[in-house]
Formats: sequence, C-alpha cells, structure tokens
Amino acid sequence: MGKETVKRNWAYVIKSALLLMMSIVSIARSTEDIAVEVIFIAESE
Repeated sequence: MGKETVKRNWAYVIKSALLLMMSIVSIARSTEDIAVEVIFIAESE
C-alpha cells in the first residue's frame, strides 16, 4: 500500500516537472512579447 502511494506520488511529481518545463519553455519564447506589453502598460499608466 505504502509503496504504491510512493510510486503514484513520483509519477505526479514527474508529470508536474514536465509540465513546468514546458511552461518555462513557452514563457521563454514569448518573453519578448510580454516585456513589450508590460512596458507599454507601464508607460500608459
């Protein structure tokens, strides 16, 4: 019982890590667009 729970937890951790990495990659690709938008918003306020 305990070992199965540990395996499930590791599977969840690995899936979360992969999703996080994918998110970081996509954020890194669109960082320039976000930076431009943030600067535009900051200047307009």
